[in-house]
Amino acid sequence: MEKVITYIFFAIVLISQKSFAQPSTFRGTLFFNLNDNEDSYKPINIDEIENKNIRFLSYDKESIIKYDTIQKAFSFTTNGFVNKQFAIVYEKDTIYVDYPSIDFGNSVFIKTPIPLKGKSYSFYSKKIYDAIHSNYRGKVSTIFYLCDGCQIRQYEMTDETKKQLKKYRLLHTINLER
Repeated sequence: MEKVITYIFFAIVLISQKSFAQPSTFRGTLFFNLNDNEDSYKPINIDEIENKNIRFLSYDKESIIKYDTIQKAFSFTTNGFVNKQFAIVYEKDTIYVDYPSIDFGNSVFIKTPIPLKGKSYSFYSKKIYDAIHSNYRGKVSTIFYLCDGCQIRQYEMTDETKKQLKKYRLLHTINLER
């Protein structure tokens, strides 16, 4: 009897040509700074981004990269789910960045500048995601601050995560808005 019910269900779905519900994407923002030297905290400014031919890639052509004068950091906003990705192309290196996001509007601010030395970083983890979620529920702030004075090396991306991100085909070049 269960087989018959299952067949009927799939027959109805096929006949109606409707698909199963999929979760919807939402926008999320990462605030960050970049630097040339891994041991320095001096961030790169807007003019240096253009002079050094630093490019940003995303899988979503509607992504936005701009400099936020209030936070004094670059902000990257894109659609996605709880973890979002983009890439930074500098010289011959591609640096992948993976960051957490929630659909309530919280942004994440990586306080330590990301070095442009070919290493990729994953700031997404279940622990950080839960902390962002709790921070929002407590209405403490609309920005979740991460890695203030920490060793950014602890967020280096694993090779397995990097291989998965290469499959996303981050093809769209996102221009810096002024």
